Amino acid sequence: MTKELEVQVTTLDLWQQDRIAKLARGQYKAKMDGDGAMSDYQRDISNLERMIEDVRRIRDRTCEPKSNSNPRYHALSSGCKSAEQSDR
Repeated sequence: MTKELEVQVTTLDLWQQDRIAKLARGQYKAKMDGDGAMSDYQRDISNLERMIEDVRRIRDRTCEPKSNSNPRYHALSSGCKSAEQSDR
């Protein structure tokens, strides 16, 4: 049986280690590494933002009427909103 190590890191720890930048109260942004490359997290967020924009374009192009009374429009809008909340 192997023991698992659990490590808890606070935003204060990450900020003190210069791994994140504080934007406002409760809002932080990951910093680039020393080579200026994006971290995996930043890359994932960037990909997620592109996907959200793609879904919005599909929703706006294919859904009539453009209101939440249309189940497809509502589902695509809900998906965009959920994805946006996951990157915060």
